Amino acid sequence: MLPLLDGNPRASAVSTEPKPAPAPPPTPPPTQPVSPCTGPADTRRGRAVQVLAPGASRYEWLRARRDSIGGSEAAAVAGVNRFCSPYELWLVKTGRHPGPVENDKMRAGVLLEPVVVELFERQTGLSCTPAGMWRTPLMPWQHANPDRWTSDGHGLEAKTTFGFPGAQEWDGGPTGHAICQSQWYMHVTGRDRWYIALLTDGWQLTWWWMERDQVLIDILAEDVARFWHEHVVADTPPPVDGGENTRLAIRRAYGYAYATGSGVEIPGLGELVAERRALKASITELKAQLDGVENTIKAGIGDHEFGAENGRPLIQWRARNTNDDLRYLKEL
Repeated sequence: MLPLLDGNPRASAVSTEPKPAPAPPPTPPPTQPVSPCTGPADTRRGRAVQVLAPGASRYEWLRARRDSIGGSEAAAVAGVNRFCSPYELWLVKTGRHPGPVENDKMRAGVLLEPVVVELFERQTGLSCTPAGMWRTPLMPWQHANPDRWTSDGHGLEAKTTFGFPGAQEWDGGPTGHAICQSQWYMHVTGRDRWYIALLTDGWQLTWWWMERDQVLIDILAEDVARFWHEHVVADTPPPVDGGENTRLAIRRAYGYAYATGSGVEIPGLGELVAERRALKASITELKAQLDGVENTIKAGIGDHEFGAENGRPLIQWRARNTNDDLRYLKEL
């Protein structure tokens, strides 16, 4: 699995220069031509070829990525994609799950992508061209779908986020998801540098660059190869986790239709049922204990805003906003 730092593979290859990042390197020599339709040779895996042109429809894009692993999906295999778990990805790749439903936030990200690119171009002086979808013939189950090629011979990933929780996720630099995605794109396309541009709240742009990290790429490629061959090709599910993405994926795949009166043998089911019963009892008991503690705190605070001990405020009991009549406990 990927080496983690603070929950993210914050690769040493990520630029630690003050934001914005330092000026981009000079344009590569003529021996390494770059255009929307051709890329530099990948001496490690063979030349990447374009399999889908820029501007293809969403239907064509979804169909083209069905039989291979892309950047966000590689991050899911590594466990750093908060929108998709390995088990959900297995359901999608084996045809048991149709994939994520496009929502307003996703649509906004697509619509704002040109804004991110234009602001990045203005700040860096680089020009960007659409990239399309790429594969390496030797590894057809791997693909890359970069947002843009840059005029200095590298790639760009354009991201958007809204509100405090989203911005907080990027406080320490690019997220593990973005790092894995960018390193995967370098792996597939053979590029040696990638830019990540983040648009916050529709106006504030921050950007970084990272160098190719072959150690991280090798670990990621090994994990993805194992997932593809041992789980997707073999049609054997990976371990089921307790995450919300997995819960929703299972419900979408199996939660609405079933064969009445049918059954299936599940090894170890008796132990799982007993464990479920014990955990539910523990949750009920712990919930009662928690309610008792919180009631004691609230009764002590009474009509004050916060509670203190030895002159030090420890916890608030207040409304979340001026339009909310309910009070909520929040530790200070």
